Amino acid sequence: MSMWKTASVFDNGDRRNNLLQSSRLRAPKGSPNGGAKRRRSLQEDAMGWFARYYHWFILSVLLTFITLHWLLELEKSLANNESLPEVFMSPPPRVEPLTHGSVSAFGRKYNPNVLLDQDTIGKKSQKKELSASSNQVSPALPAAEPFIPNYTPTASRPLRTIFLGRADENHPFFTTASTSQYYIYDQLLDGLDRSPFFKVVQAHLYNPLDWTVTSKDFHSLPIDEPTLIVVDWAPLQRDCHVLDQMLEGLKQLAERENIYLLYIDVSPSTKTVTCPVPFIPKERTRVAKRGIIEGRHWNSAGKWVEPGAIAVPENVLHFPHYLRQEFVDVMNTMETRRKNDIAHFWRKGDYSHYSLLRRRVGQILKDYDGKHTDKHLRIIIRTIGDETSLPYDEIEPDYVEALLSTRIVVIAQRDEWEDHYRLMESLAGGALVLSDAMLAPPPGLQNGTHLVFYDSSSSLRSLLDYYTTHAEERDAIAANGQAYALGTQRSWHALERVVFGAVLTQVESIEDEAPKRKHPFHTHIHHHDDDNEDL
Repeated sequence: MSMWKTASVFDNGDRRNNLLQSSRLRAPKGSPNGGAKRRRSLQEDAMGWFARYYHWFILSVLLTFITLHWLLELEKSLANNESLPEVFMSPPPRVEPLTHGSVSAFGRKYNPNVLLDQDTIGKKSQKKELSASSNQVSPALPAAEPFIPNYTPTASRPLRTIFLGRADENHPFFTTASTSQYYIYDQLLDGLDRSPFFKVVQAHLYNPLDWTVTSKDFHSLPIDEPTLIVVDWAPLQRDCHVLDQMLEGLKQLAERENIYLLYIDVSPSTKTVTCPVPFIPKERTRVAKRGIIEGRHWNSAGKWVEPGAIAVPENVLHFPHYLRQEFVDVMNTMETRRKNDIAHFWRKGDYSHYSLLRRRVGQILKDYDGKHTDKHLRIIIRTIGDETSLPYDEIEPDYVEALLSTRIVVIAQRDEWEDHYRLMESLAGGALVLSDAMLAPPPGLQNGTHLVFYDSSSSLRSLLDYYTTHAEERDAIAANGQAYALGTQRSWHALERVVFGAVLTQVESIEDEAPKRKHPFHTHIHHHDDDNEDL
């Protein structure tokens, strides 16, 4: 070992001597180090490295520039991957509010006949029909024809109606005779009772806790008058066994030929379910449902929704969400003070069900706020009120107040179906509503007249740029949207439309109170297994 170490020391010493002699030979004359090698500066090292590798440096800069340019172009193409009509890519032209009468502090008086005049609205609107993935025109939705032939309802001769629905597990349906209060679970029954053209003669409610049916006769049932059976199908889980149980007490109607059956399904499912009823033939059965869009889904590559296609089976009518009376009751207790510029109300977290589009819209608004600090905009991007109440469709006063204090409300539908309560609530609040495009909007709703549709992140940004600076046009569309929701999209309007083929209950002003109930019902909000689908 000692010999090995000695040899190693001598070898290292020889190498050092050779390097020293070599450096002395290359050292310039007069060196202060006596011919020792001079240490190069960092600047000299950098210049030497660049002179040796400059061609690779230039190539890497060019590749970086090309990559960034390609990524920017890719983002633009993905943001506009649906290629929807140009009407959604630019703000609509200026429109005048469809008003009739004086302007009130709450809103504008209007003539509902003007709002329902499609020829008049069509001349002022840019709305175009959409298809699933192209610019072709979508198939037109079937129009509601009068369900009962040779029958014209009047306030003095309303249509006798039997209601089948689900009981509220937390409240008794019938109280003592002294209070004369009937607790009902269903908003449809409330709409039937408020319309002067329906007369609820019986109500049968199913309780899923004990599988019992509670019934109540309110009026007699004349044999010579046509009778309509309305089935609130979604809360009953579209279960034929439950329907058979509820119809057991109506077998006395089997001999009559003037009994009609109407299924109303407000679930987002496109599946149409009906049950065989021996004493009601198919020609006296009608189905109205909310879910008529098939194939709508989130496109993770394009970061937007694919719109799907309209799928309406034969003899099925569209029954979109209407404006809930509970919302109007809360709104009527508040004042309108529009201090916020833009709002998008949605909850945070992974429990947001089918809401990738809503999160995407929230991020777009957040980025928009950061890039336009010079505008000094007040933007709300959060849930208003108690988040725990949202899955139960409860009306939050803070949420209603926020709607009334905002100039532009941006809403987005669920990723896998169209329509939600927020559409009519936002319109009724009186703000300009920007919504993602709909293949099957509610009847009479016109893009550019009552609201404005966007179809991509870029179109949403351009609409925000436009309407934050064009207050007069923004307010005109907002006023039309408020009149449309309050004047034609209430629960009794929706029922009249699918049964009689037209809205019969007209009002002179959006300030008018809702029609009075004929019975002392006390309503409660829907609670079925898919409640949060409606938000």
